[in-house]
Amino acid sequence: MGPSLNVVRGIIFALALFPFRRVFLEERHGWLKLWGLLLGLCILSTAGPAPGSVEGLIYTQMPWTTQLLGLREVVAQTLAFSYLLVAWHRRPGRAWGIVMGAIMVLVVLASIGGTLAAQRPGH
Repeated sequence: MGPSLNVVRGIIFALALFPFRRVFLEERHGWLKLWGLLLGLCILSTAGPAPGSVEGLIYTQMPWTTQLLGLREVVAQTLAFSYLLVAWHRRPGRAWGIVMGAIMVLVVLASIGGTLAAQRPGH
């Protein structure tokens, strides 16, 4: 159910970032500022010892090379999120909403389907 529950995470992000929207959406290189914030607070300086974070490097026994390899995905995700969010705001259009909404529905349905399939007897 993880991907479906990311909708809740998205709402939390939206509420936290809303007061700073002008910095990210209207200033030059706003997407880069947003990405830097996410990179610093959500990836490298997490509150717990997540792999790839400073805490993870200090407090886990996972090799640092493995942790750095795992960073590729989350760094790319936050970069894509930051850029696409600002691009969507600067070039609004109905197509963006339709495409993003359809992707969200597909992710939620796939997540629910996977959860239901995993709960079937014999699997």
